[in-house]
Amino acid sequence: MAIAANDITAGAAAVRPVVRMEQVRFAWPGRNAFAIAIPEFNLSAGDSLLLLGPSGSGKSTFLSLLCGIVAPQSGTIEILGTDFTALSGVARDRFRAEHFGIIFQMFNLLPYGTAVDNIVLPLAFARTRR
Repeated sequence: MAIAANDITAGAAAVRPVVRMEQVRFAWPGRNAFAIAIPEFNLSAGDSLLLLGPSGSGKSTFLSLLCGIVAPQSGTIEILGTDFTALSGVARDRFRAEHFGIIFQMFNLLPYGTAVDNIVLPLAFARTRR
């Protein structure tokens, strides 16, 4: 059986990670601030990820980078084939509204809304879900 070059390319595209990070560096400002370095990270469709570590180990910083709440000082973050590091802050916000669901631990909730109100509100900002 012969495999054409196009077949190999199509197969490679099918296993392309949905999340790809390369040479990502981020540091919070301040003298003794936390910094994170991610040489390489890939997450494919259907994969599961557990972030486990003590307080201050970088779990929230990693998630903030992953969903574009903060931008890295260097490196590349690609989500669903979109280079997050090339997007403006507004474009990252728009992309996040379309593709992420975030429930924050302690803040960013509407105190006068129900749990459902707080979960559904971001959908108002997502153009394709209106």
